[in-house]
Amino acid sequence: MPGKYEDQARGVREQFEAKGAKLKLWRYPLAADETANDGAGEHPLLADYSDQTGAGENDAPTPYDIAVIISPASKGTVEAFDVRLKGQTLIETHLRALKIAAFGLEVQPRPGDGVDYDGERWRLIGCTPIGPDGHAIFYNAAIQRA
Repeated sequence: MPGKYEDQARGVREQFEAKGAKLKLWRYPLAADETANDGAGEHPLLADYSDQTGAGENDAPTPYDIAVIISPASKGTVEAFDVRLKGQTLIETHLRALKIAAFGLEVQPRPGDGVDYDGERWRLIGCTPIGPDGHAIFYNAAIQRA
C-alpha cells in the first residue's frame, strides 16, 4: 500500500479492532478448472468441508485474521455495492454485511472464502474494495450462513 494511504488504512484497522470484531477468514484453494481472476474469482465453499476429510495438505484452507464491523444485511444492500454477487436465493436472516479492514491483510477477500462468525463457518458471497486511487482501505463484503 502506498505511503500516503497507509496511515488511513492503519487507522481504519485500529478502529475496527477497537469497536468491531476480530474474525477468521479462510481462503480455500481453487479447483484446477477455476481461476482467481485477479483476486475477484469465485469458488464454492463446500458446506461439508472438514479438516478431517483426508484431503491433501495443499487442499487445506489458509486462515487469516480480519478486523470487521458487522451489521444485518438484505439482498438489496449486498447488490448495491457488489454486482458480482453469486447467483443464489438469499435468506436475509442468514446474511450479514461486513466492513473488513484492508491494512495488514495478506489477501483480498473474494467470494467463496469462509468466515468464522457466530460459532459457524459462513461463506463470503460478495466483496468490493473501497479506497482512493484503487488502494483498498477496507472492503464492503457480505457473508451468508453456509
